[in-house]
Amino acid sequence: MKHQLKIQITYTMKHIPKIILFLLGMPQLILSLGCPDPVGLGPRTDDDNSMCAILYDNANDDTQTSCYGDHLQVRNGEQTGSVAYGWNDRASSLVVRDGCTFTGYKDGGYHGHHQDFTGIHFYLPHEHFDTFYNWNDEISSYICKCWFSPVDCSPEDMWELITSCHNQLVNDSIACTYQQSHGITMGKGFTNGHDVSATISAGVAAEISMEFAKASASISGSLTTGYSWSESEEFSTEMNEGVDVEFSVPAGSHRGVYQIKGECGDSKTRTTCFEVRDMDTKMVVSTTCP
Repeated sequence: MKHQLKIQITYTMKHIPKIILFLLGMPQLILSLGCPDPVGLGPRTDDDNSMCAILYDNANDDTQTSCYGDHLQVRNGEQTGSVAYGWNDRASSLVVRDGCTFTGYKDGGYHGHHQDFTGIHFYLPHEHFDTFYNWNDEISSYICKCWFSPVDCSPEDMWELITSCHNQLVNDSIACTYQQSHGITMGKGFTNGHDVSATISAGVAAEISMEFAKASASISGSLTTGYSWSESEEFSTEMNEGVDVEFSVPAGSHRGVYQIKGECGDSKTRTTCFEVRDMDTKMVVSTTCP
């Protein structure tokens, strides 16, 4: 005789577009041969800060051949009353990351004419701030902010108990059920409490993935499970409902199901690694970890 006991844990399910796969693999996606795509910009600067924008000192009146020459990377949240040496009145084109706004000022110290820029501006001579003057070689100070906060965290991982089942029968085993769910849940701390687009979420998730990859490479003491976060695909999928999976609990036994979970700030990433353990002896009964 076999008794059935069903235990379910429910999560919200939805997929982030596969754009994150490009974000992780290509620091600067480009439109043809010219300006980078704002969606694929960064997501980190060369000095490992959250990207906000890139300024270029050369431009053509064509997005496919503009944005070339020397460039200046601007980090998320950067406020510069006097631009970096050699860049005063030099920018001729600029690209702003998806979800960010670059505010350029004509004069230093955030004075004079100013304008908010988003997306691609491949030819600043077209961008006028009055009848006779345009923004080409006119930016002397700037502020660059994004809807999301810079990703700066110390990633942690752990085996987390997601359900347990206690069989109090004397002779018969029972089948319990848990739900295999995996993916990332974006914390409101990173999005500043805002609901953001799927592409913005994917960009933030890519930054979180990079934090885990760095921690893995440095053999961080905060990563204790041995899971290969640098190869994980969980950052490309928002938390999903998963599927119901049964596990057997012998008579008189108490067993639990554990899952590897990673945390970065208030974001949580659940993997496809599960273990069934005896809750009394702590021995591992079975492991599923693709």
